Amino acid sequence: MGTQAEVESPRTRRVRPKVLAGAVAGAAVLFVGAVVVAAPLGAKESLPKHEGVGSDRAHQVIAELKERGVITSSDEVISITEDAVALKGDPNEPWVTEAAGKANPGKGGGGGGGKGGGKGSTSTTTPSSPGGGLSSSYALQSGVGLLTSYIVTSAPGTPIYFVDGLQQAAADATTYTGSPMVPGTASTGAEPVNGEVRISSSDTQICGSDNAAGCTWTWYDGSKVLKSEIKVRSWLPFDAARCLIGHELGHGLGLAHVSDSTQLMNPVWTQGSSPCSYQRGDAAGLATMASVKFTL
Repeated sequence: MGTQAEVESPRTRRVRPKVLAGAVAGAAVLFVGAVVVAAPLGAKESLPKHEGVGSDRAHQVIAELKERGVITSSDEVISITEDAVALKGDPNEPWVTEAAGKANPGKGGGGGGGKGGGKGSTSTTTPSSPGGGLSSSYALQSGVGLLTSYIVTSAPGTPIYFVDGLQQAAADATTYTGSPMVPGTASTGAEPVNGEVRISSSDTQICGSDNAAGCTWTWYDGSKVLKSEIKVRSWLPFDAARCLIGHELGHGLGLAHVSDSTQLMNPVWTQGSSPCSYQRGDAAGLATMASVKFTL
């Protein structure tokens, strides 16, 4: 979440910080973005849908995921946006129990990636009345469906205020999804296990940019969100962490960006005017994702 100044001749004018999903908006910005390395672009693979990002960055993200052992082929990537990567997941992978955080054999049908769903306009399933005026804008990046419960975990060395931010956002999300999200023990593999939402911090690039502040990878099996990983740059300031992490958790539970600036899933966050919690449209989207429940 870097701060820059918009330059005017002959003096510099200060502007309010913004969170922006991966592109400079001519102001102090916070980029939402995946840990990547420079990718050799020799043999070109067919790229997945990469909305809002250039092909070079999409290649970089894929190269990083391969280097980390998260994927072996670009065919496992459903889509890439500025701050979210949707991946195909296997429901037969082990999953984490809500209480003990232990891996258990998963149950479930076959895998296969699902393309993003459509934008919603109304919802009658929102269990409470959050802010956001009368707006009910939301968009889904996956087919509808969540697990009956998830655990939220943090990798060793994650700043405590990142952990707190995720737990607060998870508590809010539980209100709208009805899927409890409780603290658990982090898995140690290249990717989380099914049923886990894991957060970690990074001192290196995220989403192909030194200015990117955070990114979320979410695994789907075509019908439900299996697991998610949120990575946040270690320099993200305290006062912006809760807002960004809540936005990223929205991606982790299947929400996509909306153009409505009153909602947390809008890709631009402006300090002092943008929300730090889920609004009416965000809540409607979460409730829609949770309208079909799965037990692994």
